[in-house]
Amino acid sequence: MRIKKIVKEVKKISDDFTILDISLCYPYTYSLLEKDGKRSLGLAMLLVEELKHIKEPIEFKDLDDLIEMSNSLNIIERTLGISTINAICQHYIEVSEEDFKRDILEIAKQYKNIGMIGYIKPIYEKLKEKCVVFDRKFRNDEVVSDAFEYNLIPKFDLLIISGTTLINDTIDMILDRAKGETILVGPTAQLLPNMIDVDYLASVKVPEEAIKYLKLGSNYGIFRLGRKYVIKC
Repeated sequence: MRIKKIVKEVKKISDDFTILDISLCYPYTYSLLEKDGKRSLGLAMLLVEELKHIKEPIEFKDLDDLIEMSNSLNIIERTLGISTINAICQHYIEVSEEDFKRDILEIAKQYKNIGMIGYIKPIYEKLKEKCVVFDRKFRNDEVVSDAFEYNLIPKFDLLIISGTTLINDTIDMILDRAKGETILVGPTAQLLPNMIDVDYLASVKVPEEAIKYLKLGSNYGIFRLGRKYVIKC
């Protein structure tokens, strides 16, 4: 499983981090870590449709415990774990000016048959003439149920995949079925390029200032203060 591999790889580079802050927020949970005087902010979308009532408190002893939560079947623990993994990755990631300038829509221009896993409206609106979008939560005339992903994924030349597939654990099936190019997209996709077998990672570098907006339930700080990037893996 890819998540287990990611957890294993992240633990190799997780020494000497200090946990400064961690919070389960909507729409994005965050982890703020520090190492060698450098702070890094990791995000993970909170999938409210997957939440269950939790009777027992969620506890962790150290950073390894938090990282290991990424393997949990408890969606809250899993979200906290992935936001922590992303914070560690954001400490090390190298993003060039070319990566900041690269654009998903420019990449998509060369493809005629595109699939989108997760309803990412700003991207879908620009590609709808040649894109089929799948989602578990959204239901309208444009969205196809995710129940049809297994059979249809191999038909696409390009697959744009929401980073939330790391949280709901559908990433393995999706990448195993994909035959074309793949882009993992969104704030939840803040991984290092060598940690997952996709062609592109499209995410965002988010400053610590965004936390005050996240605590108030807004993604304003992510997309207005952050810098989007697309890394070719």
